[in-house]
Amino acid sequence: MQHAEDADRLIAKLKKKGYPAYRSIGRIEGKGVWFRVRIGSYKSKSEARRTLDKLKKEGHKPILVLRQ
Repeated sequence: MQHAEDADRLIAKLKKKGYPAYRSIGRIEGKGVWFRVRIGSYKSKSEARRTLDKLKKEGHKPILVLRQ
C-alpha cells in the first residue's frame, strides 16, 4: 500500500478478527516507500498455510513470506 493510513485501517480490521497483524515498510525502486501489512509469525509452515487459506476465504489476497 502506498499510504500508511490505508495499511493501518487494514491492520485494525484484521486485529479485530484476532490476527496478529502489523505494518512493515519497504522501498521499491522506482515506486518509493510502500507499507506492507503482515500477519504472524508462525512456528510451522502448516500453521501459516491455515491462516493463509482463512484469509483467502475472507476475500484477501495473501502471500506466504518465509523469514530467513
